[in-house]
This record gives sequence, structure tokens and C-alpha cells, in this order.
Amino acid sequence: VYHINNGVDLEAFDYNKEHFQIDDADLKDNESFKVIYVGSIRLVNNLGLLLDTAKILKERGESKIKFLIWGDGNELEALKQRVQQEGLTNVSFKGRVDKKYVPYITSCGQLNIVLGKSSPLYKYGGSLNKMFDYFASGKPTLFTFRLGYSLIEKYEVGMELDTNDPIKIADAIMHFSEMPESQHQKYSINARAAAADFDFKILSSKLIKLLES
Repeated sequence: VYHINNGVDLEAFDYNKEHFQIDDADLKDNESFKVIYVGSIRLVNNLGLLLDTAKILKERGESKIKFLIWGDGNELEALKQRVQQEGLTNVSFKGRVDKKYVPYITSCGQLNIVLGKSSPLYKYGGSLNKMFDYFASGKPTLFTFRLGYSLIEKYEVGMELDTNDPIKIADAIMHFSEMPESQHQKYSINARAAAADFDFKILSSKLIKLLES
């Protein structure tokens, strides 16, 4: 059995980052610590957990941390209502964007996040498309669950949590927001190194060698 992971076209990613940018005040806010989510807004992605976390941080008085969410899905309206009803001023839903804008968006934050629920199937690993886009952004990534054969751990690009406890997630986000710039920069360097190993050119080369063998 041979396995070739999903990956990212780094050349296209970097081109799109420079040529397809969004004029968004939150992205340009240099005073806030921006936690970025890009993807579908459906039950499987557990965005309600993000609002639970935002509420905890708001109650702690952590006004610096902002959650910026790009995407669409059948959970969007219910989550928007929660934000309004609970006064979560630290959460902004930005709507759906074309994928060509994702490189710029993810590169403007300080932390990218992947939400979900732990599953026995994850012992075999995971290959989420957004994970490689997050790596390419050169920013650390926080997973709210663990994956077998973890690329997060292998490349030291972020953190995986054992539980979906919003208090633990809030603590993890605080950890990233308070770390020295040198440590944050180390995560950033590691993330780009991980993305380079999963560039489509590298993966295509592996596939050609496999087929020719």
C-alpha cells in the first residue's frame, strides 16, 4: 500500500497571496490577535465550539483576540444569531470567498484553527485540504482534535488538543497569543517547510516514481 497525501500548489498560493487581496479592516488591524477559520460552516466542522471559546475569552476580558470566519453553510444563520444574542463582539463572519483569496486571508492572521470532533478513524491520520493551505500561510495551526501520524507534531507547526473542551481551546489560544515573537516565528518557518514537502510538484514526482516502478 502506498499513500500520497493531499498538498498545496505553493507557486499558485504565493501568486494568489500577492495578487488577490481583500480590503478588510479586521485583517489590517495590527492591534488584535487574529484567529482565522476558512471552510464550510456545517455541523461536522463544529463552529459552535468556536463561539463557546469566544464567549469564554470575552468573559475573561481578553479583548485583543478576534475570531475571523470565512465560509458558508447550513449552520451559518444559527451561528450568526448566537453571536448577536450573546453579544460576541470578538467574532466576525465574513462570508464565502473564492479560494484564490484564501492565501492572503490566512497569511494575515496569527493563528489558523481546525475544529472537529475526535473519531477512532483519525488513528489512521487525516488529510484535510485546509491543513496544507494553513501550512503554506506560514502561520501556526491549532487542531481541536488529534490525528494519527500527525503532521502537526512531526513538523512542529502548532498544537493538537485531546479534548473539545472550549476552556482548553481558550487556554491554547492564549498560549499562542502570549508567546514570544521568536517562538511564533519558529512555528511560521516550520509551517512553510511542511508546505514545501507537500507541494504538488513533490507529490507528483512521488506518483511518477511509483507508477514507473
